[in-house]
Amino acid sequence: AAGVLRGLNSLMDSPLEMSELLKIASEIGSDVPFFLIGGTAHSSGRGEVVNPL
Repeated sequence: AAGVLRGLNSLMDSPLEMSELLKIASEIGSDVPFFLIGGTAHSSGRGEVVNPL
């Protein structure tokens, strides 16, 4: 799901900011924000709060 969000966002004439993508990602699923950011990160809450390490 995170890959699809990134791909669709790259095709847009006016791409969304990461904060908007994260908001959409958290509505799709708890782990989607984590995979949207990628790399090594710590997540909290339901998984919607992601802090890169």
